[in-house]
Amino acid sequence: MRSKASKLPQWALRPPALAAGGVALAVLAAALVLPWLSYRYEQSGLAVSRRDAPLAYDRLGRAADLNPLSAEPLVAEGSVAVLQGDYRRARSSLRDAISREPQTWFAWLQLGLANASSGRPAAAEADFRRARALNPKDPVVALAERLLRRGAQIEPRQLAGLYAAQERQRFGT
Repeated sequence: MRSKASKLPQWALRPPALAAGGVALAVLAAALVLPWLSYRYEQSGLAVSRRDAPLAYDRLGRAADLNPLSAEPLVAEGSVAVLQGDYRRARSSLRDAISREPQTWFAWLQLGLANASSGRPAAAEADFRRARALNPKDPVVALAERLLRRGAQIEPRQLAGLYAAQERQRFGT
């Protein structure tokens, strides 16, 4: 009578093969779990951002740490900071987001809003131009550029409201 061990493939009996399989499984689990956890922290941070900005920043920072390849948590943190009037934090988060994903037009728009709102019109103009180059058909980017050129006050909350209305219209929510 043959033992059960003799029916297993020979590679399965070797400790290095078992160790390599365990490492591969751990890497696969991390590749799936960490981005999911990052997303959950990001959504949680956004959910509390209006009533508790420090908690939102903490959760969004944790999301950015859990997924160091994605710019989304940093863009979210920058967007929250713009709406809170914390332009230094906004610029820092958005620059970090742009260093991760330079083609993220929304990060450029938000950076432009932070710069425009903190009295840096030349920087804002360059940021809006970059956002427009990356997303030439976006009406809110065009509006922000026009307002800046006219020297008008740019209200980030109003622009955020325009985006919300645009999303509701587009997706019927």
